[in-house]
Amino acid sequence: LTGQALSNLSLTYSYLSNYKKALSLQLRSLAINEKALGLSHPNIATNFNNLAEIYRSLADFDKALYMQQRAVDVAEKVFGVNHPMTMAGSENLALTYAAMGQRHKALPILQGVLIDHQNFYGQNHPIIANTMSNLAETYRELAEFEKALPLQQRALEIYEKAFGSVHPKTAFGLNNLAVTYSQLGLYEKSLPLLERSLEINEKIYGGMHHSVATSLNNLASTYSGLGQHEKALSLHQRSLMIDEAVFGHFHPSTANRLNNLALAFGALR
Repeated sequence: LTGQALSNLSLTYSYLSNYKKALSLQLRSLAINEKALGLSHPNIATNFNNLAEIYRSLADFDKALYMQQRAVDVAEKVFGVNHPMTMAGSENLALTYAAMGQRHKALPILQGVLIDHQNFYGQNHPIIANTMSNLAETYRELAEFEKALPLQQRALEIYEKAFGSVHPKTAFGLNNLAVTYSQLGLYEKSLPLLERSLEINEKIYGGMHHSVATSLNNLASTYSGLGQHEKALSLHQRSLMIDEAVFGHFHPSTANRLNNLALAFGALR
């Protein structure tokens, strides 16, 4: 297989949450592309970017940060600063910082990328919605919910207009908005959004996918907020089972699911 074909196959495995297989294929693609194309080529930047996302999913943040910085360096060298690939690399660098808990580093990068994307794409492009979602998530993690909420509402509006009601991005937008409502204590607003998000993810991915586990986890937390602890417990158990199958026992997502399940058991006492 060519480097490009291997990279594309790797993305498919990532989409299916098979990150270890995705990593192996993406590393092979990078090796082939470096040999054939040299170090300063758009495909190399794409490899580095894809590897960073895989490492981030595997919670190997030091490797993710290194790969993402290399992706940005190559993209800037090949295309300059105001190019979609460079902007995307910068955004992913911010996401890596955020995943490492360095949200104050992530925030100004995302604010700048949103402005650059709006200048490049206009106001109604799905890429704008992606950046709004990422910026909103950073605000939410910083407990700035009133800044997060309008960005998530707008992002969902763009996703539904661009992709329709049954699409992973629509489910993503529903989930993000719902979590912010939950953190504001607005569980009655959160619940129908999370039910829709879960329904979409199960329809698209089936039962054993990290996105389904995330929907289950967030829906369970909302039921807990509403005092429906038995419903919450059942959903937390399903969420843990999926993420253990996807990531194994030693992953932050699995640890998070275990912690939430323990809290759910505690709430029943």
